[in-house]
Amino acid sequence: MRGSEPSSPGPAQSRNGACGMRAAAASSMLSGKEPGVKRFLILCGILALILLMARALPAGAGDRFSLEVSVEDDFRDGGGRTARRHFFDHAYRPPARRRSNDWRAAERPGVSRSGNEVLFSYRDRDYDEVWLLTDADDWEQRRLRYNPDEEAWETTVRLEPGVVRYQFRVRRDDGTIRDRTDPTNPTRRRDPDRGWVSQVEISAAGDVVLKEIRERQSDERLDRYDLELVTGIGADYQRVDGFFLRFSPYFQSRDPWAPAIHSTIGYGFSSEQGSGRGYFIQPLTATGRVRAVFSGYDYSDYTDRTGVGDLENSLATLAFREDSRDWYRRKGLSIGVELEEIHYLLVRAEFRSDSYETMPRTVIAGWGGRGDFVPNPEIDDGLMRSVMLRARWGNDYTHLWMQYENGLDSIFSSAFDYSQLIVQGRVRWRVGWSQTLDLRTRFGWRLAGELPVQKQFVAGGLGTVRGYEYQRLYEPVPPGEPVPYGGDQIGLINVEYALGVHEEISVGLFFDSGMVHEKTGGLRLGDFRSSMGVGLILAEPGDSSLRLDFIQALEADARFLVQGRLTRPF
Repeated sequence: MRGSEPSSPGPAQSRNGACGMRAAAASSMLSGKEPGVKRFLILCGILALILLMARALPAGAGDRFSLEVSVEDDFRDGGGRTARRHFFDHAYRPPARRRSNDWRAAERPGVSRSGNEVLFSYRDRDYDEVWLLTDADDWEQRRLRYNPDEEAWETTVRLEPGVVRYQFRVRRDDGTIRDRTDPTNPTRRRDPDRGWVSQVEISAAGDVVLKEIRERQSDERLDRYDLELVTGIGADYQRVDGFFLRFSPYFQSRDPWAPAIHSTIGYGFSSEQGSGRGYFIQPLTATGRVRAVFSGYDYSDYTDRTGVGDLENSLATLAFREDSRDWYRRKGLSIGVELEEIHYLLVRAEFRSDSYETMPRTVIAGWGGRGDFVPNPEIDDGLMRSVMLRARWGNDYTHLWMQYENGLDSIFSSAFDYSQLIVQGRVRWRVGWSQTLDLRTRFGWRLAGELPVQKQFVAGGLGTVRGYEYQRLYEPVPPGEPVPYGGDQIGLINVEYALGVHEEISVGLFFDSGMVHEKTGGLRLGDFRSSMGVGLILAEPGDSSLRLDFIQALEADARFLVQGRLTRPF
């Protein structure tokens, strides 16, 4: 069913006048006009401030403070639904496997002699990067190289005779960074500044000496579960709730078959509404990688069409009155089964019973007043009962991802009857030293029925085709008519080549192309609209971090735009 004509400005009307500066990709037309120059200067100031904050926070800070600040994670919040951290709605992680008592049975030691140097090795667990930190180097990070033959990360270091303490620092493909001891080394010490560290002795002849040191064991009865009531504290700012404060208490046992409870609780000060999500997670295997999930929720939700993170969306809403998310109220229950990281495979299947409700805009001013703060569009309200199947094979940067949804009006009482399929392929190639090539293709179709507004496809702007306004790409549009909101079919192609020109600076060349069509089957490759440009990336090549993109849409009379991002664009 399609939504009725809204009494307030609807999606199409409200979006047509919006500028191309969306969320933290707030773009600025460098035409010499004062408003554009002012926005560009504000954007540069915000990016510079956040870069300084990021450099001031050590990568492992989250492990040493009980109150976590998620600035580092927000930089890696891109990727949308296909990223590991967004694939599942909760933050549950399977319990760590218990270390074998016979450490000598390890297939390969983590530290050994290699000629006149010492070889450090850490077994791969689908990590994005691994570093070595030693007290001999005053705990400076040293990047490890990946050895595909050994399926391990390695580096060699010249060390003087004596006792050396060390740690490995790993970054998973979901962006989380953790410090780890060497699982093949039985010698561990508690360092007052670094926490648990591994220890090795280098003899006068240069040999590696491992000595087992038995530490006083903690009381296992007190070490079998984690209970955090004040954790995951965060704040957002958006147009329906205004300033939104949240935290994420959880309870999780370290016993393999024990259930876990995760939740997120928040409050919007402008909407004066509370939000909550709760998850009861029961492992179905001893590893916890296959599990049943029961959830209940009543919160402000949105369909992720851009991959914009919480931090950059909040900054853009405050600074430019540009909220890149179309919000609605969603409440209901779901039951499902999840499979995690078995041969790089993620699977999520669930039945949902949801009630959808349009949310009005309550925030009427950012910096600059009420003038062009875009209203929140209306959706199709009603009860939706559906099944959803989502699967991904690969990691955050190289994967095949699909999602299938089916409204069940023919089986259960539901206001919507539809089916939808979305498929995405993404590849990252390391084509040379400090060079990466990223390619993404995404296609989506309405298979049957009619898509509700909140499930329709949109293209243009952040995360789709840069250089165009949000939701501006649509076929067919009669001359002189406004662009409708959302269609039944989408096609997207994104390519980016990044070259590291400095340790912390890269230059990217990119090309985007895509289009949304009114009906499934009507989209042709010749209908696609395209853009290209150059990006200045304040990070290693291809990584997700601060960036400025200079974009030119490839059509007559198109504007030249500058966009800033805090995360990778796709």
